[in-house]
Amino acid sequence: MPLSQIKALTAAELASLTPAQLAGFSAADIAALTARQVTGFTPSQFGALTAAQLGAFSIADIYAFSNAQLGSLSGAQIAGFSAAQINALSPTQLGSLNINYNSMLALL
Repeated sequence: MPLSQIKALTAAELASLTPAQLAGFSAADIAALTARQVTGFTPSQFGALTAAQLGAFSIADIYAFSNAQLGSLSGAQIAGFSAAQINALSPTQLGSLNINYNSMLALL
């Protein structure tokens, strides 16, 4: 899907994409998404993103992540977040991650 089409997707349209379709999104495609669009990802879609894709989200996108989206991530996926992304998570968002405290400290 061309980047121009990705930028034009609504949150509802993003929610209708299959994990296989999302797997075709490059880091640049992910980086082009807005916080409004990111809210459309279902937890199962979010859980299918790669660490590299997760690392491409902007800080504004991070603020928009739901607890359900974050709760669907594995430790390997969370390792794709940068220190700036981890630091941008609210205490509630951090609490929804399926990772132990020591593993989180290792990411920072």
